[in-house]
Amino acid sequence: MPFGKPLLSFALALGAFALVACHNIDEGERQDEGSDHESLSHYIPPSVARTNRYRCDDGSEISVDVFDDNQTLFLRDEAGFAKLKAARKEATFSGSGVTLIVTRGTAMLNRRGAQAVRCRS
Repeated sequence: MPFGKPLLSFALALGAFALVACHNIDEGERQDEGSDHESLSHYIPPSVARTNRYRCDDGSEISVDVFDDNQTLFLRDEAGFAKLKAARKEATFSGSGVTLIVTRGTAMLNRRGAQAVRCRS
């Protein structure tokens, strides 16, 4: 058996390397992990809290999916869809050349280059 000793030495070295590598992985820290569960909330995508449908004064209809953070929504209409964000809760939503202001069942929709239109739920 001329390959017995070198093969055994290689197997032992490979096993030792694997153990050392596993040990380093277990003790390593990821930069994006925190010590509490709150810091991991950014891994959970927001979910749709409610969907509101509006009929607009120009005869069109829009659908608004409001996410549970109350600062993100998807607007759908005949022009397609747009993701809109608000800087804070109950502020103006904007994005992709679209602005939407919602107040007590009434929405004012303004698209860049178009006249603003009032929509009611």
